[in-house]
Amino acid sequence: MFPGATTDREAASYVVVGAPLDATTTFQPGTRFGPDRVRRFAETFDDYDRRTESCFSAHGVCDAGNVRAWDDTEAYLDHLAAELRSVVYDDAIPLLVGGEHTVTHAGVDAVDPDVLVVCDAHLDLRDAYDGNPLNHACVTRRALDDLGVDR
Repeated sequence: MFPGATTDREAASYVVVGAPLDATTTFQPGTRFGPDRVRRFAETFDDYDRRTESCFSAHGVCDAGNVRAWDDTEAYLDHLAAELRSVVYDDAIPLLVGGEHTVTHAGVDAVDPDVLVVCDAHLDLRDAYDGNPLNHACVTRRALDDLGVDR
């Protein structure tokens, strides 16, 4: 469980959702371990913020666990987006922890943001990689397509 989080989703303002997808990695597989590793290493961090003089965990954080992944990337992303939309419908903010970059597509689909900020060494703007348009190297392009942004 994410440090300071509860299992009370109904009272949560933020819901941590793990997405251990590892279907299209090209350099080193292992992104499926990401959500659990983030939780493990976050255990030792203090969540106090000096600027706001508050603890993040005091703002109603629920850890919903992981959405189990499978190899059909398109079906998984549809399912993950539905899980994240249920968080939005409950008036909470989903905090998605991957997994490979491809899970970002489901997050964008679920929240329909006004702004998309990408902080990465590369922008993942390919139309397809290895013949797969849902590859991790294409996730920003798919998100922009879904948002109706002209390139």
